[in-house]
Amino acid sequence: MENTRRKKIIRLCRTICRVFIFLIPFLLALRLLLDLNGLLDNNISRLSATRQYIYYTAVFIKCGVYMYGLIMLRRLFSLYEKAIFYSKDNVTYYKSIGLALISIGFLNIEALIRTGITFDDPGAQIILSLLFLVAFLPGLLPGLALLLISWVMDEGCKIAEEQEQFV
Repeated sequence: MENTRRKKIIRLCRTICRVFIFLIPFLLALRLLLDLNGLLDNNISRLSATRQYIYYTAVFIKCGVYMYGLIMLRRLFSLYEKAIFYSKDNVTYYKSIGLALISIGFLNIEALIRTGITFDDPGAQIILSLLFLVAFLPGLLPGLALLLISWVMDEGCKIAEEQEQFV
């Protein structure tokens, strides 16, 4: 009974990941179309062409990192569905998800570029540094936690392999 319940929940999580994997590019394309047509009021149209290019490049890269993290999460759920909780693949997926979260924190320059519009203001440097902290920390802390978990799991897998050899 518990095994089927676990599998149903994990299957639901995998389905949610799959939906987001397909939904993110669609929403990004929709946002790009709305931005280019000036239907969104986000001051991006006031940027120079070079800054707009940098902005959209950062947005596309961030979208790719989100999708990569979701694909790794979906693969991790696949292992959990097969009741594989401690293996080298788990360690690899945890590391990948942790690095993706850290990368998302670094790639939150979208907020910095938006602040670049008001960079001529005297208080803009304070806003710029605060936005960097606010944008960077939410990806850094969970990413570091997942890297730590993957390291502990890797050490556990090594110990388990050593114990299997002594039997």
